[in-house]
Amino acid sequence: MPVSLLNATTFASGDEVVDKPIRVFGGKPDDYNPIELCKVYLERLRAAGRDVQIVEYPNASHAFDNPLLGTAPLVAKDNQTVRHCSIKEESPGVLVNVSTGQPFTYKDP
Repeated sequence: MPVSLLNATTFASGDEVVDKPIRVFGGKPDDYNPIELCKVYLERLRAAGRDVQIVEYPNASHAFDNPLLGTAPLVAKDNQTVRHCSIKEESPGVLVNVSTGQPFTYKDP
């Protein structure tokens, strides 16, 4: 049974993963996909007996591992993110804004 996170998207079958090691690499200052949310998800997987590990880089921003972007953090003005949203898959393919109970859209505050 998926547990809704404070700020993230929780998929109905999000805990049903392949029986292979899962490794996550992320940057502490990543404000697009915060690593803290990854940690919460990996703890759920670990509690379910999955082989998961996370490596946190203290100075790496979002997309730090893309060789085409360089090393300077990017500021993507007006880009959308769900970092402050709480979204849950209610039925297959239907994402719902947990605070409103309505289907999620990028127009949600």
